[in-house]
Amino acid sequence: MKSKLLVLVLSVIALVGCSEKPKILIAGSGWGEIVLLDKESKKIEWRHQLEKGTECNCVILTPDNNIAYSYRGGARKITPDQNVIWDYQLQQEGEVHTVAALEEGGYMLAASGKPARIIRLDENGKKLSEITFEGYSDDMHGQFRQVRRSRNGNYLIPSLAKSAVIEIDPTGREVRNYPVFSSPFSVMELPTDNLIVSCGDGHAFVEIDRNSGNVIKTTDQSGLSESDLLHYVAQIVRLDNENLMLCNWNGHFAPGQEKKVPHLIEFDQNGSIAWKLEDFTDIKRVSAVHYIRDGKSFVQP
Repeated sequence: MKSKLLVLVLSVIALVGCSEKPKILIAGSGWGEIVLLDKESKKIEWRHQLEKGTECNCVILTPDNNIAYSYRGGARKITPDQNVIWDYQLQQEGEVHTVAALEEGGYMLAASGKPARIIRLDENGKKLSEITFEGYSDDMHGQFRQVRRSRNGNYLIPSLAKSAVIEIDPTGREVRNYPVFSSPFSVMELPTDNLIVSCGDGHAFVEIDRNSGNVIKTTDQSGLSESDLLHYVAQIVRLDNENLMLCNWNGHFAPGQEKKVPHLIEFDQNGSIAWKLEDFTDIKRVSAVHYIRDGKSFVQP
């Protein structure tokens, strides 16, 4: 009992930031856990078990050093020692694949449905407001994954059905459309305002010029070894060294046909692999990642 308690205390200390070493929170669709990794050692330091059937496609360290994550029917915030702080559940049919902490406080959820919704929560998980928008598909599961609020106050919707990032204003009205060649999972703004978009089953990610709307750079499997191939490219984050880390989700295979590809791949600014995570025993499928530096969420730009 004492040893288990000590492990718990140490994991909590690691999670809330008493270490300067970079940490990584990961989760994934089709995997029943959220785990915290030490980036350098790649050792698992903390685990959170999910209910059966949960589809977690987004996880974050919150500003107050707790953990929030989406699951198919809602979103939840927990403490490092596994206590639930709040649990927001959808009151109508839909799926939640996005939870984000807002700069002004509170949280944003994005829920697919008819109509799709962006929901604003306060610090206690109580609903403050919502806007509705077109989901572009009758299949709620096929509408979108990780929605982001742009620095200009609009919302960026990676539409799986339209193979485009749809930019909507705070009323839900479409104002821009950025086509990509395959199903986008996540979108991220660069300091230049250009967009990095992961292209799911397109086995690639692209950079889009925000002004023209054109794809100006594509990073795909070209030049990668057979063991490092990109599969379903899910969430991408930008690290403090300006490298890009992507989730290489190992799904969409027939049972028993899964390929052993890295779960996470870090690309340097020249497009070369700088780091990767391969653990086919303790880690299953990774579609969500959150980078922690000096004990705090690192969100760049």
